[in-house]
Amino acid sequence: MSGIDLAKASDWFPVISSLTSLLELHFSRCGLNWLPSNLTTVSFTSLIVLDLSWNSFDSMLLPGWIFSLRNLALLDLSYCGISGVNPGTHDGFHSMPSLRTLRVAGKTFVNSSSFLNGILSSLSNLHFLDVSYCHISSPVLVHLQNLSLIEYLDLSNNQIIEEIPKSLSNLCNFTTLNLHDVGAS
Repeated sequence: MSGIDLAKASDWFPVISSLTSLLELHFSRCGLNWLPSNLTTVSFTSLIVLDLSWNSFDSMLLPGWIFSLRNLALLDLSYCGISGVNPGTHDGFHSMPSLRTLRVAGKTFVNSSSFLNGILSSLSNLHFLDVSYCHISSPVLVHLQNLSLIEYLDLSNNQIIEEIPKSLSNLCNFTTLNLHDVGAS
């Protein structure tokens, strides 16, 4: 569904919710501006890919039902207008053991040290993490040692000013580390 203008569709979520066997939901660049936030769970719990990138969820908090998607392997919230996470729900990432790819580029709420450290400590199965353009300024590199399976990490275009720790050499699976314009030394 990526690229299809759904800005005027008021029934898209109830229709999608009825698809209980749905595995992938690609809604990138669909002009969406709302997500139901009062739900705690959804019926499409078999979902393994959720891409909501490049939409306009203006000043919306990340809905808690996303954390009920325990089979989710890929979550892309890049440049989607979601402005934060309800207090206490960043711990919800602990309930997503299958998450292998997390893209949150352009999300300034990621620069909270409690949020970022929560991600880094609870998502030990991550292989791909994109937190570029998130205005990260707190020390995070030392916490990367928890991501023992990480292959791709994009920290580019942040304000990270810290020494690159020797512990990064223990991460054997790295194929790509993007530190462009981060200020790390």
